[in-house]
Amino acid sequence: MQAETELKFTPRPSSIHGHGNFAEKSFDNGELITIIVGEIVSGDELDKRLAKMELGIDDDLQVGINLYLIPEYPWRYFNHSCDPNSGVRASREMLALKVIHSGEEITMDYSTVVGSHSTWTMPCSCGSENCRSIVGSILTLPKSRLQFNMENNALPNFIIDELKILEIVKL
Repeated sequence: MQAETELKFTPRPSSIHGHGNFAEKSFDNGELITIIVGEIVSGDELDKRLAKMELGIDDDLQVGINLYLIPEYPWRYFNHSCDPNSGVRASREMLALKVIHSGEEITMDYSTVVGSHSTWTMPCSCGSENCRSIVGSILTLPKSRLQFNMENNALPNFIIDELKILEIVKL
């Protein structure tokens, strides 16, 4: 785990939802913000923890076909936005998709870490001009947003592999 002193963000109350992570420094477009730390579990294990209410339905990030990352504190507090300023590449690397100023909330689009076979959805309260109202799998992203994420290397590897198979975007 990264030492607390190395973190470049801190959680605090968010106008989007509950708590969010806020930048402690400015990030340039494309800059690595953090590597998300947490436990990787199977889909079966995730379902067990959800059934026991040990997790919220939107606490995990999918990192493989049947693999999920349960972020530790404070990584758990990245809120969703339909107009995010960060994205996830590889499986756990979070990078800036635009300049993020010190004090700004760091957001991501949850749809970019949910595989095409998932039926998961959640209502959105991000407040952006491009709000989709409902967040779902990678297949619910507008094609222009999907292409933007591809061009900016802001999708997990398993999602890129799925999109190649489905021939959804030009790679």
